[in-house]
Amino acid sequence: MKKKLFTLLAIISCGFSFGQADNTFPYPNNGNVGIGTGVNQNNVNFNFQVHGITDYIIRHQQAPNSPVQLRSTERSTQNGLNVGKTARIGITNTDTGATSNDGAVFRMSKLNFYISNLERKSLFIASGAVGLVFNGENKRIWMGSQSYYTPSTSTNFASTNITTTQDNGLYIRTRSNLADKYGISVHVDKDSQNAIQVVSTNGNDVNFTVKPTGEVYARKYVTTLNPFPDYVFEDDYQLLSFDELRNYINLNKHLPNVPSAKIVETNGADLGEMNRILVEKVEELTLYILQLEARLKKIEEQK
Repeated sequence: MKKKLFTLLAIISCGFSFGQADNTFPYPNNGNVGIGTGVNQNNVNFNFQVHGITDYIIRHQQAPNSPVQLRSTERSTQNGLNVGKTARIGITNTDTGATSNDGAVFRMSKLNFYISNLERKSLFIASGAVGLVFNGENKRIWMGSQSYYTPSTSTNFASTNITTTQDNGLYIRTRSNLADKYGISVHVDKDSQNAIQVVSTNGNDVNFTVKPTGEVYARKYVTTLNPFPDYVFEDDYQLLSFDELRNYINLNKHLPNVPSAKIVETNGADLGEMNRILVEKVEELTLYILQLEARLKKIEEQK
């Protein structure tokens, strides 16, 4: 009997020693608990610390639920993807099940940190009424006010969505002073697609589009023409004579104050400025017509 009792105590002692080899639990002396940190309490630097000491292999059957993409520091094995030394914390409940493919996971693999909902439903990160929602079922991300978030596959929404209540939607501020940097860059696969589109308040009508080819569609275009060319009709406006106009055209091959074809080809045309110039030329043309009408009237009177 004594021999059996001694054997049992030896087994318990070995088990306790093995459990203490990698963990400070269950007897932390400073309130910090470590798993995988060893028995030295100085290795534990947080109230609760999980320290990965073994490689973690994502099995092939786990791949559909895993957000991992193969990195240069990771390697594929016969059994799956080895993501290196890893610490994992799993959270499950009676609805999710309790296997390694269930619930949610906090994982630190090498220098990469992951938060994953293996159920492919929603992952919420929120503070008050504002939040960030990843919906694995619909493969969509929602940012902003949680009150507007509704999982949906509607084409009115996109893979990334921003919703607000009384605030503005999106503000982008770049601070680079380099000429080749940009605020927004849009790259689509086909020229027939809209790189940018603006829809009506009911979401049914597309009222503004920009194609990757540079084509722009809009229902209405408003620009400022400053100054508006009514100055042409002022008494002090210097309207060229017919001879002056003819000589200018022969020499420059374009109208006065109108950019040349070479300049437009190189720099493009400012639509607002071009409209101002066109109105100026129309008003000048009106004055020339009135001059011709006065000459014609004199000729008719002399007959």
